[in-house]
Amino acid sequence: MLISDTFSIKINILIVRIINNKLNALFWKKKENDSWELPSQTMSYNQNFKFVCKSILSEIVNNKSLQEFNFRSAGYFINEKTVEFNYLCLSKKFKYSFIYNDKLKDITWVNSEKVAKFNLLADTLNKNFEFIRFFILNNPEHIFYLIKNEFTLTELQDAFLSLDLENKQFTEKRNFRKWLFQKSKLKNFIEETDKIRKGQHRPAKIFRSV
Repeated sequence: MLISDTFSIKINILIVRIINNKLNALFWKKKENDSWELPSQTMSYNQNFKFVCKSILSEIVNNKSLQEFNFRSAGYFINEKTVEFNYLCLSKKFKYSFIYNDKLKDITWVNSEKVAKFNLLADTLNKNFEFIRFFILNNPEHIFYLIKNEFTLTELQDAFLSLDLENKQFTEKRNFRKWLFQKSKLKNFIEETDKIRKGQHRPAKIFRSV
């Protein structure tokens, strides 16, 4: 895409995780502007989208981990004379440990309840989260991009429920587990590990995505 004299192009990356049963997006604060925003960068004439996404990500992720990510277009909007493109960062392997460089002041996870605290536009964040919901609803396997590598069946169900997906296969425990094992039987979806997790109730088996 060419950048004209009229518009500049800005790339925002969406790094999202389900944390404590809430959908969160990563925001950063740079030293020069002291405001919270999605990790972003202005696109130059001779660059492509993937290159810019990796360039942004390299500011908070070790270079060895960059190859574990792929990127998916998540829409765009026009902000005065800037066209902003959102790209979703996807990785099932990355453990989400971040690095800081000398340009960054801080990074944090933000969910819908924290919008006011960080002086963010609720509408913008909610539209991004709505995209994530459709992303998961269209292909439930995408949930594994948002959660830790190993989980109990209850934790997996809670992850779906945290997205407010209005579907009985997610809201009712019996239906969820029936759907889950049917899906795993037809197509590799999850598999049982040899681990268990002890808690207040009986030990729970640990699963992972296939």
